[in-house]
Formats: sequence, structure tokens, C-alpha cells
Amino acid sequence: MVISPEKERLLAPLVDEINDGGVEAAGRPVRVEMEVVSSGEATDRIVAGEIEPTIWSPASSLWGRLLNDRADRSLAPDESPSLVKTPLAIAMPEPFARALGWPEAPIGWSTLIAEARSERGWAAYATPSEVRSSSVRRTPSSRRPGCRPRSRSTSRRLASARG
Repeated sequence: MVISPEKERLLAPLVDEINDGGVEAAGRPVRVEMEVVSSGEATDRIVAGEIEPTIWSPASSLWGRLLNDRADRSLAPDESPSLVKTPLAIAMPEPFARALGWPEAPIGWSTLIAEARSERGWAAYATPSEVRSSSVRRTPSSRRPGCRPRSRSTSRRLASARG
């Protein structure tokens, strides 16, 4: 079985339980071997014929369609049940969030869709150069991605845009 990394904590105890529990099928012992591989790497390895998992659980069902496309043949079903659902999060520089009314008002997908469809978009809150000067970048003190505005004037202008 090949799984994506985010499922390891969920599945490892279950695999151990099966392997340690004397589970049998048709009178023969069942043993589960689990390999944790990112979905992209697993896709490449399956296409290359390096691995042939009996069970493959990628991060998203989209990977099965990508696998079939890259292999130019059907290796994964078109539809498959989800093992887990992953929530999506919205991240943006704090001044942008405040310009949209946070923390007093929650920011949801409908808020972002409305902004995306708006004629002015972020221009309603800042000049184009200020919008460009604020971006997602790595936080120097960690390996995790972080969002910080690059310009203090952008922060001030976005904060004052709300009034």
C-alpha cells in the first residue's frame, strides 16, 4: 500500500493492528506493507514501473486522473471514494484581511469570489504597486511558508482603507 504523507498518522496504527492481530484471509495470514510517498513522486514511480501498489491512496482523487494521463492508459479508476476530507484554509497578509473586514467579519470563499469578480479588485483597497509589493514569502526564522507584507506603507494604507 502506498499512501500520501498526511495519512500516515491515521493509517499506521491500523496497519500495525492488522499486522499484529493475526488477521487471516482464506486461511492465510494477511500482512500489510505501507510505504509513505508524496502523491507526485508516487505518480512518477508508478508511470515508470518502479512501483505497482495494490492500494494507492494519494492526497487527492485528482492524482488518479493525472496518473492515467501521464501513463496514457487507465491505471486508476475515474472515480474513487475519499478516505478523508481535507479542509481548505484561506491565507493572506494581515492588512489585506483587515481591509476585507477581518477580524470583525469572517472572510469566506464567497468574500474572495466577490473580490475576484469585482471590477476594481484589490485596487479598491490599495494602489497596484502596493498590492504587488505584498506577497507570500518564506518566513526567515522557519521553513514553513508565511505571509507578511513587504512594505509598512502598504500595511498602513490597507488598514486605513477600511476607514
